[in-house]
Amino acid sequence: ALVGEPASAQQRRAADAPANDDGFRKLAPGVVTEIPPKLEEEETFSGPREMVGLLKRAPNLGWDPKLLAESETLQAMASSVVFRHAVWGLEFGFKPMRIIDVDRRLPDGTTRNERVYYLVYYVKNNGRHLNPAPEADEQGNETYTPQPVDHTVRFFPSFVLMSHDLDRAYLDEIIPEAMTAIRRREDPNRTFYNSVSISTVALPVSNEYEDNSVWGIATWTGVDPRSDFFSVFVQGLTNAYRWQDPPEALSPEDPPLTGRRFQQKTLQLNFWRPGDAVAVREDEIRYGVPNKNQVPASRTADDVLKIYGLKDRVDSLWVYR
Repeated sequence: ALVGEPASAQQRRAADAPANDDGFRKLAPGVVTEIPPKLEEEETFSGPREMVGLLKRAPNLGWDPKLLAESETLQAMASSVVFRHAVWGLEFGFKPMRIIDVDRRLPDGTTRNERVYYLVYYVKNNGRHLNPAPEADEQGNETYTPQPVDHTVRFFPSFVLMSHDLDRAYLDEIIPEAMTAIRRREDPNRTFYNSVSISTVALPVSNEYEDNSVWGIATWTGVDPRSDFFSVFVQGLTNAYRWQDPPEALSPEDPPLTGRRFQQKTLQLNFWRPGDAVAVREDEIRYGVPNKNQVPASRTADDVLKIYGLKDRVDSLWVYR
């Protein structure tokens, strides 16, 4: 269905679409792009690094021990700490970016027709998450080895559509009218969750005999039609993160964790649209980054990569932000 297609025509398309044995609409091969989780052993630990909060708030830890090795003092131990935590990740699959026009009810009771960009997706827990398990070597020293573990997780998503050429970000919105229309258009028999309700669903481990995927829809409004190069940043697919405690950001009088900077591991999905700002069509939206033969005449391939903040031409990548 195209933008502006009558609702009756969309309903006929849905009714005529073939279904699987489970009653869901059958999707053609290649319609869904699947991105597996990318867990790294290095994400299970951080350090050795200073415990800045302790060293800054208790600056008088230095002393000359008489019965202990200097390396066993609190100051020495706080100067070289390895922080460890378990890491999990989810598989993410999505259909092509689409657009639909809906009549949205406003707080004053009136309605307004709005253009909604939306992304139909699923998340799946394949297990084999990483848990740093302690082990003792032959000398009795404790080491840690990430071990694969299976457990249930939940998806607390954040979807941000970033227009790179206009330097403008759009947050995912909860639009009940759009969810109803999109479900009718995509698959009336399937349950789709928004970015809040999907967090209430537990995701047990899937296997070759049981698929526990959960489907959702991310929606955005107000996207500037002049935008040609944009990305969708998806957070919540993993609990991997990075953090920094800049020493200059914390003084002895500050509360703990003052100045700490967190960066979450985020999936970046790149898109581009070669159309104009007058007639916006969903079939013009392309997944990925344009190649050198598709770049507009006013730009170069290097210019486009700089717009996306990329070194190489890739459709998707994992970043920290």
